[in-house]
Amino acid sequence: MYVRTPEGKERLLPHLDEGNRPKSASAPAVAVLAVDDRLHEHIPHIPPIKPELREQFAADPAQRDGITSFNGPLQAGYFILAVRACGLAAGPMAGFDAAGIDKEFFPDSSWHSVLVVNIGHPAGPPEFDRMPRLAHEDAVAWV
Repeated sequence: MYVRTPEGKERLLPHLDEGNRPKSASAPAVAVLAVDDRLHEHIPHIPPIKPELREQFAADPAQRDGITSFNGPLQAGYFILAVRACGLAAGPMAGFDAAGIDKEFFPDSSWHSVLVVNIGHPAGPPEFDRMPRLAHEDAVAWV
């Protein structure tokens, strides 16, 4: 879901940590990325080659949770890469009240928010330099 209007931001901002509100208020668009706990209802349309998965997932909420716990963050990463590949800045944030956002934007729905991402062009230079990273040899093991 994308939040772009002043009315939408008025609904969203109270659910963000105080330090995240100014950035989201000034962003041209804010994406709320969510997962669908009832993803199996879209089978056999997606994936049509395995229609039997619908009943399998319908009967096993833990399996559905495992799928959304893995695929939700994976798709969020792809989303951020796509935004940046389009030449825009993507500012993912973890500081938000997911239950509040879900109640506000996804009431009576099986969708649950997992990440909030500000999208746009930075207004100026970054607030601080890029944070240090681990050296390759400290983060990667070759066997």
